[in-house]
Amino acid sequence: MNPATDPLTVALFSTGGAILGSLLTIFLTAPLQHHFWRRQRRSEIRLTAVNELARVIAEFDVKYAFDCEYIPNQDQDRDFLKSFRKSTNDVRILFSGSTFEIFKELEEMIVGPTTERTYEKYFEKERKTMRALYDELGLL
Repeated sequence: MNPATDPLTVALFSTGGAILGSLLTIFLTAPLQHHFWRRQRRSEIRLTAVNELARVIAEFDVKYAFDCEYIPNQDQDRDFLKSFRKSTNDVRILFSGSTFEIFKELEEMIVGPTTERTYEKYFEKERKTMRALYDELGLL
């Protein structure tokens, strides 16, 4: 008699395969789901941070469009500076060092001295920063 067609062998291998498949499913499903959930949640948090930064930058753009010498100050722009500081921290924590370095160039244009800031330089830094952030998110 051929051992591959023996009913007892077939039954044992079928049962063993079913048990092994069930155990793999039980022990691997939860960690895999958790892994993918964490990646998705991280991406959502990062996208929210980018959207908030875009809002803060747009607020600066409006003020800068009317006054090319505009620099946010503690007295008049307290809410703007708080939002910008939060966005700075989000970019520092949630994105890579190279992306944060690109962002720092924009930050210097916003809160730094205006001696070297021109519309062209500022908007180029803004585009470069937003492109780097969206690229790191995998959206470009």
